Amino acid sequence: MQNPELDPFDGILLYTLGRSGTIPGKKVIQKLVYFLKEAGLPVRFRFQWHKFGPYSEELAYYVDDLVAEGLVQSIPTPIGLNEDDASGLQYNFRLTEKGKGILSDLRIQTQEAKKVQLILDLMKDVSPQNFELYASVHYLVKFYSTKQERTRFPEGLDSLMEDYKPGRFTSQNVRAAYHVLKQRGLL
Repeated sequence: MQNPELDPFDGILLYTLGRSGTIPGKKVIQKLVYFLKEAGLPVRFRFQWHKFGPYSEELAYYVDDLVAEGLVQSIPTPIGLNEDDASGLQYNFRLTEKGKGILSDLRIQTQEAKKVQLILDLMKDVSPQNFELYASVHYLVKFYSTKQERTRFPEGLDSLMEDYKPGRFTSQNVRAAYHVLKQRGLL
């Protein structure tokens, strides 16, 4: 990376946003950055357990700052439970022209680019809607389980998830997420 005004994470995030096009929602950007950190990229934010899985308040402020600086655009998009319901609002994120200009001057190392692509592929393959499940499974396995419990996973992982997110995910979905994360080398 060659822009002296940016720290390593700034470049990684701008590169990730540039590669993804649009990030659909604040929750997805939280999970995306969590996985970038877990992939070994220079993410300075600390994540803690939240009702929607791993969450960083610092990251939420940081994204707001990127929007205020004109590097990232936050696009409010009506959403609902069905075609006739637009009662909710989701904020989608993408680079602005200013952000794209800075990105064009960045040089991301090959290893960093591969890690970003690994996470973007995961997000694309599991769908942004399921990213919460995958990040939650990862977080619980890594931070909220004992060494003995990990030797038995995926057995028992569904009950651990039920303790932290009651009624939210099926046992089948939790186990499938665990296997995908293992297969991709993220666990």
